[in-house]
Amino acid sequence: MIQLIIFLKHYSTKKDLIKRFQLKIVDILPNERENRVTREESWWVDHPKMCCSVNKVVPLEPIKAKHKIWISGLMSYQTEFRSHLRIFEQQGDIIKFHPIIDIEEGEFLYQMGINQLPLHPLEELGFGSIGCINCTQQGEGRSGRWKGTDKTECGLHPGYFLKRKKVKSA
Repeated sequence: MIQLIIFLKHYSTKKDLIKRFQLKIVDILPNERENRVTREESWWVDHPKMCCSVNKVVPLEPIKAKHKIWISGLMSYQTEFRSHLRIFEQQGDIIKFHPIIDIEEGEFLYQMGINQLPLHPLEELGFGSIGCINCTQQGEGRSGRWKGTDKTECGLHPGYFLKRKKVKSA
């Protein structure tokens, strides 16, 4: 119950941002029957990859099909995987643009402050990354996501074209 109350802050924040910035938000929802199965059978525990696919990846496909460019807010300091992403990537028929991929965490926080952009209120409660209610716990960065596993990504951003790892010379 406490987790549900905490996540209500997420929806309150969403409403506030829509009003403040006059945003047009399109809610993307999973197939109701498939989502119910993932919840009833706790897929996030034993089948987290499939759970993310059903609830996030597949529902986004029709939206992606209508667009040529996908702009993300991924930042390289967030995970090892993200540290190898390029600014532009071709993913299927869509070009992904990561305009802030190379920003440092300090610079990101500085820009948030000078532009008077609010941090998510769950960050003040120790949630460094916010995702689905069952896969999000308190933790620094993305360590609270899929706690107890080595999973750090939901599958929305597969790394087809990663930067080459830098090789240290001898």
